[in-house]
Amino acid sequence: MKKEEEMIDTVTAGQLLGISKQQVQRLVTAGTIKATQYGRSWLIPRAEVERYAKERKPAGRPRSTEDKAK
Repeated sequence: MKKEEEMIDTVTAGQLLGISKQQVQRLVTAGTIKATQYGRSWLIPRAEVERYAKERKPAGRPRSTEDKAK
């Protein structure tokens, strides 16, 4: 028997990722994060949010090699 996955909403996913719920919805509609639509809401497996958090690139401009040496 398969263990039930913990499902979270876009607000909770956004809090875990440090982004807005609208950005989470954009990631879902783009197919970057897998989710299930339940009425007008999206339910996302917690494991999917954790996977995305590990794989995503940091936001902003990459640091120069001089900054990394400090």
